[in-house]
Amino acid sequence: MGKHLGLPEYIMGEKPSQETFKGISDDDIIGHKYAVIDLVAYTLENGLDGETIVRAGVSRDEIESIKRLHELSARKRENEHECPFIDV
Repeated sequence: MGKHLGLPEYIMGEKPSQETFKGISDDDIIGHKYAVIDLVAYTLENGLDGETIVRAGVSRDEIESIKRLHELSARKRENEHECPFIDV
């Protein structure tokens, strides 16, 4: 998306971070690289066999850890408010 928006390369090359602690990236906080999280999420969301991820080089322990983080953060993906009706 950054490329599409024309962001400078030095910004797009930055590792994601919370910017709370200098030098500590999201990877350090979460314990997994986003590329691995995305691979696991894609595989699970599309009903693919977990062995597909293992063959891609992700350990079963890492898969289970990511699945657990997903479960623990489920509330963050819920919206308890109704969307307002907008009559156009």
